[in-house]
Amino acid sequence: MGDEMKKTSKFFAVLTAFIILVSTFVLPSQAASVNYTASSVSGAKGDTVTVSVKISSSVSIWGANVMLGYNSSELQYVSSSKGGLIASGSLNNTGSSVNFSGMFNGKSGTVFTVKFKILKSSG
Repeated sequence: MGDEMKKTSKFFAVLTAFIILVSTFVLPSQAASVNYTASSVSGAKGDTVTVSVKISSSVSIWGANVMLGYNSSELQYVSSSKGGLIASGSLNNTGSSVNFSGMFNGKSGTVFTVKFKILKSSG
């Protein structure tokens, strides 16, 4: 397996290890189907990649707490920005996760995006 393929495989493995915890708030009388995803990206050591965290729901979402965890020895946090689904709330980097807590303005869309720099090659 070539070095470039190992780098891509390593990074993909790191991204698939992300943990997203979502706690959504909908009206109790409504049955809801809520799905959340983190985009799949790949790259090599030194590259900057952007991961998008999205939620899709069958009913309007009042608010949520969303956490995207990452390995800080593999990825360096560069920046994050709120997505179009957010009406209000806070977005914070803890050094090993990016956390959002707040209110939404709809059913589906991007909660936030995060840019990471890849720190390690394959290993």
